[in-house]
Amino acid sequence: MNPTAKQVKAARLSLGLTQKQAAQKLYMSTHTWKNYESGRSVMNQALFEHFHCPERSPDLLLVESLSLITDLINMQMIKGNGIWERDMRQRSEELHKSLSKAVYS
Repeated sequence: MNPTAKQVKAARLSLGLTQKQAAQKLYMSTHTWKNYESGRSVMNQALFEHFHCPERSPDLLLVESLSLITDLINMQMIKGNGIWERDMRQRSEELHKSLSKAVYS
């Protein structure tokens, strides 16, 4: 489940960071960070965990992010059934399996 705006702000404050410092830590603009804290945008759970729990493996974050991208691609494919969509699904599944195997082995 994605974090709430209050959770994003609380995580930043618990680390003693300003909004600008928190944004820099995740290589994003301060504007984007402010949107997360105000609730105008919703932060991805994997990104939040990477920010809040920096000891987590960057490779694990990559796999989790790829899972999200795969889910989004699959959601788009429900709307269409062309050759491109099937090809993208196959490629995303192959990539996900390869990355998961590399990270977890």
